[in-house]
Formats: sequence, structure tokens, C-alpha cells
Amino acid sequence: TSYSLQPFKIVVVTDDAKKQALMEKAYGQAQVGHNAALLILAARTDVDEAFVDEYVTRIETTCGLEAGAVAEYRDMM
Repeated sequence: TSYSLQPFKIVVVTDDAKKQALMEKAYGQAQVGHNAALLILAARTDVDEAFVDEYVTRIETTCGLEAGAVAEYRDMM
């Protein structure tokens, strides 16, 4: 996240049925099913140049910058 890529998702599970189903997949670990909210961190494993290019394009589009305006930043990544 030092480059603000955030190559992960945080999923909050509060539905008891879903937590119970996940608990079964987690070899019956009680803490997975018995809580107010289960937080799941899902990390991307496919962060490559294409991912970085999409991110840089989003920055330029969102900020109204010309294409290539943050090329030095992109090259640093």
C-alpha cells in the first residue's frame, strides 16, 4: 500500500450462516464462526505491470490529468 495500490480486499462477514459455512471450511476453528463480525483479508497475487497501468490510468482520469502525466510515478513502481 505504500504506492496506494491496495492489492487486497477486506470482506466483513456478519451473517451467522455464512460464518458457520466458513467455519466448516476452516477445519472447525470456533473463532471463525463465533464472533460479531469476521474480517477476511483477500490479497491479490497477480499484481503485475498491467495492474499498475490500470491504476495509473485511473489516477490520471480521476484527477483530469493528461495521459502520461504520472509516468515517473508509474516507473517508480
